[in-house]
Amino acid sequence: MHYIFDVDGTLTPSRGKMDSEFVAFFEHFVTHNAVYLVTGSDREKTLEQIPEPLYNLCIRVYQCSGNDVWQQNKRIRSGILELPKEIHDIFDYWIKASQFGHKQGNHVDIRPGLVNFSILGRPASAIDREAYIAWDEVTDERKTIAWCLDDAFGDRYNFQIAGET
Repeated sequence: MHYIFDVDGTLTPSRGKMDSEFVAFFEHFVTHNAVYLVTGSDREKTLEQIPEPLYNLCIRVYQCSGNDVWQQNKRIRSGILELPKEIHDIFDYWIKASQFGHKQGNHVDIRPGLVNFSILGRPASAIDREAYIAWDEVTDERKTIAWCLDDAFGDRYNFQIAGET
């Protein structure tokens, strides 16, 4: 039997560390089962959440939504994605146009095979994340941005809402 686990929101709180009691349980589970991890984050961010020895016990880890594949400390495969300037211009427009008041910077995170765009920004605290999630539930800002990008570039790229922010 093979087991595939998401990281954020499943094995760990979103962008949070794995609980120490759960580390012990999961280490035993991974040692006795065929386990794979899948996450939208890159390897560096995943290792902030999951201890490296536990990470290395997994058969493979599919980082960046499967665009960057690792087996222990060895990269097996990695994809490259280069977006045109027009898409980056739209990102800049939405950062400025958004009425959300607690933007934290680092809005565009370029990863193997994908680009993560967030109005809130990567360095946000848990409180800021909660505030943005509530904001987005009312405004549907992420849906609107994804729709606009898909309308303009959907014939060449796939835009989706992922994660919480």
